[in-house]
Amino acid sequence: MQPSRRAFLFGRQTPRTPWDAFVQRLGREAQGRVRDLSGTGVNRARLIPVDRGDVRQARALCAEYGVMLRPRWPLPAPDGNDARIARLPDAEDAGGVETGGIHDAAASPFGESGGVSATGHLPFALLDLEASDGRPVLEIDLSNLSTLMRLPQTGQWLAEPGCQVGDLVAAGLPQFRDAPADWCLAVWMATAQGWAAGKTAASGIVDVDVLLSDGTVERLGAFGASGQQPLLSATVQRLVPSLFQLSVSPDAVLCRDEHDWPCRYRLDALLPTAPSEVNLAHLLLGHRGELAWIESITLMPGEADMPHTLPAGAPHSHQATGAARRLQMQMKQAFDPLDLYGG
Repeated sequence: MQPSRRAFLFGRQTPRTPWDAFVQRLGREAQGRVRDLSGTGVNRARLIPVDRGDVRQARALCAEYGVMLRPRWPLPAPDGNDARIARLPDAEDAGGVETGGIHDAAASPFGESGGVSATGHLPFALLDLEASDGRPVLEIDLSNLSTLMRLPQTGQWLAEPGCQVGDLVAAGLPQFRDAPADWCLAVWMATAQGWAAGKTAASGIVDVDVLLSDGTVERLGAFGASGQQPLLSATVQRLVPSLFQLSVSPDAVLCRDEHDWPCRYRLDALLPTAPSEVNLAHLLLGHRGELAWIESITLMPGEADMPHTLPAGAPHSHQATGAARRLQMQMKQAFDPLDLYGG
């Protein structure tokens, strides 16, 4: 039943809790479909946005009500069966209540089978939506955010986060060849972590359009001699210098000297191996959805046989592990001071 018809028949009910108010406002202000899944025992809802504008509206409401915003990305369980990592029930299982106004969207682009990398390793289990420290969660289904288009002037590709990896391989992008075909680009970006320190250029990521937790929308890409896109927002004009300052700190130098970058987030994108240049987009590689919301990604062919997970090499030194942990906390605070995206 449409919200307006429900209000006409039963009267507009006053929300009982802040969560009720959040879900009610999201259902009223977003064009897409909203489901309240709080029957699972936690305050949790799902939005199937019509377009990126719905996600921007959701971000604003999440910031106002203290709700974590996460992509929806079911993944396989470690034993390889169809169970999910700490999988939460779907709306049908939980008796979810629809509050939006569009018809059912297609199935989630992640597929029901999930997948593991060609090396047999499972991506980081911390992509679990339930790891929310008890905070309410809004998960974004990426089904309608799956456009893939070729840019004729450059021959590059522009992809939304729900675009399937199989389509990227078919488009001639070999860096996706070893990832499961039914993954979406958001999962790949969240887990792509396995390059040696300073080697993130092999990813083929040209630039990313990001939505930061304060509502800033910015394009991050090449920065330096070949960079042609100015940083337009005051937020990013403050963020980038602070990250460069962090990249020359003793902790960053210690991590950069390791063959395998030990930090969760790829600050080494600011310390590339020559002849590669700095590319701010590479900061989001392996970010687990914790730094920013990615609206779209521009891609060019990268290196095939991309190491999707961290190599099983010698363990990092105690000093490097401590340095990586401190860098991780500082990068998270710099990107997402509101802690909107979890982590």
